[in-house]
Order: sequence, then C-alpha cells, then structure tokens
Amino acid sequence: MGIHLSDRPRRAPRSLASWVLGILSAVHGAGAFVFVAGGRTWANELEGFVMGTSAAVLLVGAILSHGLGRLRAEFRNSPSPQ
Repeated sequence: MGIHLSDRPRRAPRSLASWVLGILSAVHGAGAFVFVAGGRTWANELEGFVMGTSAAVLLVGAILSHGLGRLRAEFRNSPSPQ
C-alpha cells in the first residue's frame, strides 16, 4: 500500500445534486423575474415573490451540496492518523 507513480490521481467526484439544484434555481429566478416584471395583478407579484424565494433556497442548497461533497471527498482522501 502506498503512493506509486503509476497510480492515477484521484479527483473529487462531481456532485450531480449541486448542478441540478443550480439549474432549478436559475429557472425559478427567471420565472420570478417574468412574473414580477410583467405582473398585472397582486397575485402575479406574489407568485413572483414565492418563486424568487424558492430560487434563493435552491441556490443555497446547491452551494451546500457542492461544499459538503468536496468536504466528504477531502475526508475520504486524507491519510488516517496513526
């Protein structure tokens, strides 16, 4: 066991959840802008506000998912203390 020159370097796995949450956040943000900017009634503006809030929550989830995935990869690849 050990590090050999022939071993391929390990990369941290890409988190699929962070990409999905980021894309959903962008879609919700664009929808919120459309509803608020083109809102003719208070219901449209309220729907835009709710979609904007959900976009913010999805974006925070994407950031946390990405960070936790990297943290898990760091713990996996760190040498065990002896």
